[in-house]
Amino acid sequence: MRIYCTERFKTEYHLLIKNNSYKSITESLISGFFRGTPEQIMHGVVIIGTGDNKVIKKRLAGRGGFRLFLRVRI
Repeated sequence: MRIYCTERFKTEYHLLIKNNSYKSITESLISGFFRGTPEQIMHGVVIIGTGDNKVIKKRLAGRGGFRLFLRVRI
């Protein structure tokens, strides 16, 4: 599985990690995307699409954590 980030994501991520309120975001991203199976990584609410091309809303670090929107193409 390949994971890509948009330039906007990179910009927002760098802004968030400078803020002490978001200091756990790096570990949440690592555990959410690099320590799981493809099924675990893509687990979330499908917002748009079906099959091989969809957008998923995913929560990292539980209810008080972070939300991401993923574009999945298989």
